[in-house]
Formats: sequence, C-alpha cells, structure tokens
Amino acid sequence: MAHSRSPMTASYRRDRSYSSNNNDGHEENGCRVHVADLSIKCTKHEIEKAFEKWPLIEIWHAHASCFAFVVLRQRKDAQQAISELDGRYIGDARVRVSLARPRARGAQRNFDPN
Repeated sequence: MAHSRSPMTASYRRDRSYSSNNNDGHEENGCRVHVADLSIKCTKHEIEKAFEKWPLIEIWHAHASCFAFVVLRQRKDAQQAISELDGRYIGDARVRVSLARPRARGAQRNFDPN
C-alpha cells in the first residue's frame, strides 16, 4: 500500500531505524522535545538554528498548526535544550519547549469503554 504524503508531513523523516545496539550512550530512539506556539511564519530552518548546538536526529514541523517535534540523541541534551529555549524566541514568537509525551503505539484516539 502506497502512502501519500501531505504537505504537513513532508519534512518528517520516515527512515527511522530501531537498532538494539545501544552501547554508544545514545537512547535507542532519541528523546523527543515538543516546541509549541511557533509563529505561522516560522520555518524549519529557524527551528534547526535554535537547536543547532545539540545533536539532532530529526525535526517534524507541523507548519499550519504552529508546533514541532525535535528529536535529540540524548535525554540530557533534550533537558538542556528545554532549559535554554523554553520561553525564548524562535523566529518572531516566544515558544514553549517541553519533553514530548510518549507516543501511544497502537492506541486509538477515541476510547469507547463499551
């Protein structure tokens, strides 16, 4: 089945590797950081520039919704980025930066107890 890519997900990297070899000190899938309150005019390049001092795995920018997920290699890098960037400006907007909630794999959004 072919996946069609919408413009909102075009910057999402789909070549994730889930290696069990984790002896280099990096977390297996990296550590996701949520960036909220981005300006509608914010570009992926501006986000990359804000996070340039930490090793990035990927950036997923939901341009129309004004948020992004940034995946950093290690939790300590993510915590440092949060500490330094939360409440600062990226582009022309003051952003909120926090650890992203864990993904719920296979969970349905609409819960029906019946």
